[in-house]
Amino acid sequence: MTKKLSYHNVNKTPYLTWNWLKMNRGILETEIDTSVVPCAKIRGATEGLILYKDDGSGCAEIAELEEKLPFMAQSSSTDTTDIINSLNSVKFALTAQKKCTEPVILDFELKDGQTYSGRQIVIAEENSEITVIMNYTSLPFDGGFCAIQTKLWAKPYSKIHLVKVQLLGQKYTHLDDTQFFAEDNASIKVTQIELGSKQVFANVTCALSGYASNFTSETAYTAKNEQNFDINYCVSHTGKNTESKMSIKGTLLDNAKKLYRGTIDFKRGCEGSKGNEYEETLLTSPTAVNRSIPMILCGEENVEGAHGGNLGNLGNEELFYFQSRGIDEKAAKSIMTRAKIIEAASQIPDEKTVGQIKAFIGEEEN
Repeated sequence: MTKKLSYHNVNKTPYLTWNWLKMNRGILETEIDTSVVPCAKIRGATEGLILYKDDGSGCAEIAELEEKLPFMAQSSSTDTTDIINSLNSVKFALTAQKKCTEPVILDFELKDGQTYSGRQIVIAEENSEITVIMNYTSLPFDGGFCAIQTKLWAKPYSKIHLVKVQLLGQKYTHLDDTQFFAEDNASIKVTQIELGSKQVFANVTCALSGYASNFTSETAYTAKNEQNFDINYCVSHTGKNTESKMSIKGTLLDNAKKLYRGTIDFKRGCEGSKGNEYEETLLTSPTAVNRSIPMILCGEENVEGAHGGNLGNLGNEELFYFQSRGIDEKAAKSIMTRAKIIEAASQIPDEKTVGQIKAFIGEEEN
């Protein structure tokens, strides 16, 4: 059975900018198979970890955890939540009770024509530490629909490192929503790599509610052919002395399009907080389209916010450097494109996942 999806408020900015630019929200229109397939496999750490899974028959423990989660609702997540609620979503819940020395890996192995809809809850108890890797893969020419929502709760003095690697086939539509809540002195890190799919809607929102909590993200992407990437990051500072750092680096080739929204929101009462965002985009084609909304919202006086960016093709100095070493312009662009991905991949503590990334960008280079 198929179903048509039509949503016009995906990855919505917390506050609207100039409507005529048509950048405040994403539009998702696609037709999907409503038969949801449970295709995630779990490997990695088990010691110090409590795991629950619900394939649709119900799980009382997951339902209880969902009720206890702090309020994380964001306007940018509303459409994603509606889509996932309309499907028979697979659920996972992970609770770290101490420092997990090995990462937990969720391998989402999709096949052509499949629909996958899933929810994950990750909770790091006080003084615990956990790394969760979510790896989406399929064959290169496959297509389908994948919708994922992940909610993470970092309790006092805990650390969460979330890795999301998207290597789906070139006909997929991928919808990925991530929400964080951080308590006192909690530390959150996100490593996100977007390479596959025809359409990508990736949203990350983080509530730094606890004193001296912090958020760091490193995002890398390569978009080519007719790929369309819609990426939204929003960090809300409500606790005192909180800190956020966001970095996104990528390359646009051919007729690819990318829209990035990056918001640092200083709420009243977050004295002493700092936020910084940086974007670096390499444009290798005159028909590629890059759009960005770096936004700093300030409801508190004693804060520091900054954003910067670097957009364009390789400069004369860079080209001269490469050419002086016998590397032509085409090869130089390929090296720079791969370098952005490898830099982010170096943060991933799983050889299999890193190997899959290297193989994927190797195929893109051919």
